This record gives sequence, C-alpha cells and structure tokens, in this order.
Amino acid sequence: MFHKNLKRIRSKKGLSREELAGHLQVACRTVSDWELYRSLPDVQLLMRLAQTLDTTPEQLMGDALPPGCDQAAVARYLFAAKQQLMERNRRRRFYGRIRLGILSGLGVAVALLLLLWLVGLILS
Repeated sequence: MFHKNLKRIRSKKGLSREELAGHLQVACRTVSDWELYRSLPDVQLLMRLAQTLDTTPEQLMGDALPPGCDQAAVARYLFAAKQQLMERNRRRRFYGRIRLGILSGLGVAVALLLLLWLVGLILS
C-alpha cells in the first residue's frame, strides 16, 4: 500500500522521483525502490518524506496505521513490514533460481540433442 500511496501523492504534488530524492537527500534509486515495493524507508526518513509531501505517515502507509499514532508505533509497523518484504524478496530469488536452473537444463538438453543430430548426419 505504501508504494502506491507514495507514487500517487508524489505525482499529485507534481514532483518527479529525482526531485523528491533531492529534497530527501537520497538517491533517486531509493525513491524508485520504494515505489516499486523493493524496499521501505526507516521511520526517520518516513517522517521526512511525509513532511516533504505535506502529508502524514498514516496517509502514506494507508490503512495499516491508525490516525495519530506515535513514532514508536510507526517504527514497529515498519519493522514488521520490512520483515515481510524481506521474506517476499527471498522467495522471489529462490523461485527465480529454480526457473533459471530449469531453463539452463533445458538449454543443455537441446544443445546435446542438436549435437547428437549433427553427429548422426556426419556419420551417415
């Protein structure tokens, strides 16, 4: 939810990723990673982000945070959300490696079949 809210609010304010990154003094890649749900900001950066966008952390995080919650509650939520994101990314890497292994195996099998076919043509 955060990534969608961030992109929507940033666009509504008329800021590019580069401009927002400049205001926050972070790399443009950082803002991109937030909007693509590859990472999440820490609590201090979330507070600065909300201030820069003239919004609240609750509006950025969506329904996940109750209105008016304190910084400790935001930090606890972010910690749990980052744990979930890390697990999601771990699973994606795992299944990506499995797909790569399967495709590599198929490639080797096709190459061997072509080699056997060529050897058969040469010998006949």
